[in-house]
Amino acid sequence: MKWYTSGSTTSVRLQEKVNKEWAAKMLEIGLIPSSNGQIGGKQTGQRMSHLIEENGRFSQAATKLLKDHPAILYHDRSSENETARKNKAASKTKYTCPKCWINAWAKPNVALICGVCEEPMQAGALTL
Repeated sequence: MKWYTSGSTTSVRLQEKVNKEWAAKMLEIGLIPSSNGQIGGKQTGQRMSHLIEENGRFSQAATKLLKDHPAILYHDRSSENETARKNKAASKTKYTCPKCWINAWAKPNVALICGVCEEPMQAGALTL
């Protein structure tokens, strides 16, 4: 079943039907459509968000997936060692072509040639 469509040529009536079908599909899989990201928000509209239905199909599937395949899904960079972050940032240098202004990043002190105009690229910020 095709339950989603988009495009400016779609009539308003068809868009309303598609919005309702989309909302019904979201509810069917355990996601609650919401225009404001909160319970009680409109279930159709131009800018939408969703909530996960407690014990719904999506919640159950996600719980099973994470149980069967545990993984780190998020890493807070603020917990990294500050020195390690600075060293990582220092290992990359921005190079800019003075002719066409295309950018590239590489280790410090490398010789890069612009692939567009074949000019030597310069490290650091260039001014117009």
